[in-house]
Amino acid sequence: MDLGATDHVCVSLSNFISYKPIKLVPINLPNGHHVLYEYSSTVVFNKKIYLSNVLYVPNFAFNLISISKITTDFDYKLIFSLNKCDIQDNVTNERIGTVKTTDDLYILDSTIFL
Repeated sequence: MDLGATDHVCVSLSNFISYKPIKLVPINLPNGHHVLYEYSSTVVFNKKIYLSNVLYVPNFAFNLISISKITTDFDYKLIFSLNKCDIQDNVTNERIGTVKTTDDLYILDSTIFL
């Protein structure tokens, strides 16, 4: 999960349920590299969390979830603490999942979702 990411990014086409070619657009990665992305699609974690318009960037080391997009696309709130982030439905207060930290990164593991 990335507070600075403007788009969701996925490093493997196998995570997409399908994908479509899009206009080649350069993006700047957090590591300073510049790459072109050429595909966009949807990634599904479970019934409650699916990400649309995810960019395929095979040369990057991580899959990134844009915090601003997930809170805009869904009515979810993210509650950060020292070693985890709870994803909660803003209307029902139902906990959708928990993301734990590893080496100061919030790592999304789809197996931890409810």
